[in-house]
Amino acid sequence: MDELLCTESTSSINTPSNNGETPYTNTCSSSFSTDSIYDKHIYENPKVLETLLASQMKNLPSNEYLKPNRSNVTTHIRNVLVHWMLDLCDDRNCEDQVFIVAVNLLDRFLSSMTILRSQLQLAACVCLLIASKIRQTHFLDVQTLSYFTEDSITHLELKQWEVLVLAKLGWDMTPVTSFDFIEPLLSLFAALPNRERVRKHALAYIAYVATDFEFVSRLPSHIAAAAIVVALEGLGIYIPFSMERLVAAVNSTISEIQPTKSLIEMSVYNYMQSMNAVNHNNNEISDNHFLGENKFAMDSTSKINGKVTPTDVTDIQF
Repeated sequence: MDELLCTESTSSINTPSNNGETPYTNTCSSSFSTDSIYDKHIYENPKVLETLLASQMKNLPSNEYLKPNRSNVTTHIRNVLVHWMLDLCDDRNCEDQVFIVAVNLLDRFLSSMTILRSQLQLAACVCLLIASKIRQTHFLDVQTLSYFTEDSITHLELKQWEVLVLAKLGWDMTPVTSFDFIEPLLSLFAALPNRERVRKHALAYIAYVATDFEFVSRLPSHIAAAAIVVALEGLGIYIPFSMERLVAAVNSTISEIQPTKSLIEMSVYNYMQSMNAVNHNNNEISDNHFLGENKFAMDSTSKINGKVTPTDVTDIQF
């Protein structure tokens, strides 16, 4: 029967320690993860990129709800909330796409209706639940999500709000994200050195800037192209006309991509500055400091340790 196995590789995942406690089940992380091999027939097919470009506008969130007097959500509140989502995904070793899809669902949901500030964490949990069901095999269950809110959210509320979010979004749960563009765009460079490192850095940049409200309504293809350019420059990899090739591939212009690239560079610079403050004894910040031990880049000052809920998210009088 060995000849029937797919050509996939398994890699172990380290399960975070809970100091002897067993308050929640390990449904998102598993004892191993299964990674499919690179399929050139998909990523190097021009029709795939064309389809992504044609579909990216369909589920692009609006940032109108973040404008003054439009809702109960300010840019700072969103930043706190999305950072909490990022920390939870990192703690539970969720697959790359879960966080990005969850943020997309959250922004679209908050654009469609006004909710209380005390309900924001509930909405975020539901979006993570839905995204994990769509984008990975071991989804986050209601017990785990309830635990990470210090049991301030009940299982019944999560189930009821899941139906609400799905209804508000018209059951359209498969948005095109910046992550979807990374492999097709990297395939433009046949002999790319340190390909995996470039990919890892680009994905980390995308995940980190998703916490910034400035990127809510930016095209996923523009963010992906800009992230790859920043990753190449940051790693000192010079490829002639790399930006021009990426810009042409996403049917854009340098003048349209440059502002997104500058914003990513600014976000990375601010992060590096914060890490320099924390790690002032180090002469330079290694890849692991920026990318984190798992998948996502995170500010060490915003990391959660187990069962902690940011009070900013649940405080009605915020």
